[in-house]
Amino acid sequence: MPPTHSHTTPSIAFAAGWTAGHIVPAITLAHAWQNRFPNSNTHFFTGTFPWEQQILEQHGFPNTPINVLPWKNQSLARKLLCLARLPKNTRTAQHSLQTIAPKLVFSCGGFVSIPATLAAKKMGIPIVIFEPNAIFGAANQRLAPDAALIITSSLTPNPNSTVKTLAAGVPLPQSLLDQAQSHQTQFPKPNEPLNVLVTGGSLGSGFLNQNTPALTATLAKHLSHSLKITHLAGRKSDPQPILTEYQKLDLDAEVLPYHHQIEDAYAATHFAISSAGANSLHELAAFGIPTLIVPLAGAADDHQSSNARAFSNITKAPVTTEAEWSRDPAAASKPALTLLEDPARWTEAAQNMRAFPNLDATNKMIEALRDLIAQEYTPA
Repeated sequence: MPPTHSHTTPSIAFAAGWTAGHIVPAITLAHAWQNRFPNSNTHFFTGTFPWEQQILEQHGFPNTPINVLPWKNQSLARKLLCLARLPKNTRTAQHSLQTIAPKLVFSCGGFVSIPATLAAKKMGIPIVIFEPNAIFGAANQRLAPDAALIITSSLTPNPNSTVKTLAAGVPLPQSLLDQAQSHQTQFPKPNEPLNVLVTGGSLGSGFLNQNTPALTATLAKHLSHSLKITHLAGRKSDPQPILTEYQKLDLDAEVLPYHHQIEDAYAATHFAISSAGANSLHELAAFGIPTLIVPLAGAADDHQSSNARAFSNITKAPVTTEAEWSRDPAAASKPALTLLEDPARWTEAAQNMRAFPNLDATNKMIEALRDLIAQEYTPA
C-alpha cells in the first residue's frame, strides 16, 4: 500500500553511505532542500558504520541504519550472505518509508541504496539516482531502468538510457563553495613555503600513504621553495607511521585521518596529490588547485581511472597510475616539477581547474527534483 503524501511538505528520503563520496553529496542536497522547503521532512538510509551515524547526527538528520554488506570484489560466501539479508533489509526500509511518506527516494549509489530503492519501487515512490563517476556503479546500473530521473556529473558520459537524464554536476557544501568562489590562491613568493595537500579520499589511499613521502622529498630536493605538507591518510589508516616517514626525510608534514574543515585545507593549498574520487576532483577544481591525479587501483570496476581520464580531458591535469609510479618513481614526480618550477604553468593549470563546470550543481538538482515531484503528484 503506497504511503499518503502531503502536497505541502515535499519530503525526501536519501539512500547513501559507506564513503564520503556517497554521503556528503546527499547531506549537501538535503540541507539545500530543507532551506528551500523548511517544513519538509528529510530522512536517510545508511549502513551501520559508526562514522555514518556520527556525521548524520552532526547535521541533524534522522536515519534508518540498514545492515547491508558490500557486493563488489567479495567472496561467494559474502555475496550469498548479502543476498540473504536483502529481504529483511528491504522490509526495514519499507517500514520506514511508510512512516516518512517521502515524495521520492534519492539514491547516491552504493550497496545501501538497493534495499531502500527496492522498497520505494514496491510502494510506488519515484526513484532518482545520482551517479557522479565516469562509469555507473553496480548499484546504479541495477537501479537505472526503474528511475524516474538520472542525475550525472560532468565526468559521466550520456548513459544512453530511455530514462530522463540531467547532467548537473556534484553538489558541494555551501561553505566550501562560498570560500572557493571568494578565494584566489597565488603562487607562493620565494620566501614562502609551498603547501602540498595529499588526499586519498575518505577511506584513504594505501598507495599514497606509502609512496608520497618519497615523492615529496624529490620535489623538495629540486624546488627552491620549502614544502609544507598536509597528508590526509583516511579514516581507516594510522597517521603515525606515515608521519614517521616524513620526519625521516626531514619534511614539514602534518598527517591526519580526515580534515573536518576541508575548505580551509584547500584554501591554503598550492598543489595537491589526490586519488580520483568524484567528490575530491570537483572540490579541487572549485578551488583551482593544480593536482597530480593518482587513481586508486583497487576502486570498484576501476572507476577512478575512468574519472581521472575524463577529468584530465577537461582540465589537462596530469595523471599517473599506481603501476606507472611503481615502475618509475622519478617519472611520477616530473609532472609536479613541471608545474611547480614555473609560476606561469602553475597559473595556467589553476585556471584550467577552475574552468571545470560544476558550481551551480545544487540549484540545478533542487529544481529538477521539485519539477519531478510536481509532475508525479499533479492529478491527471
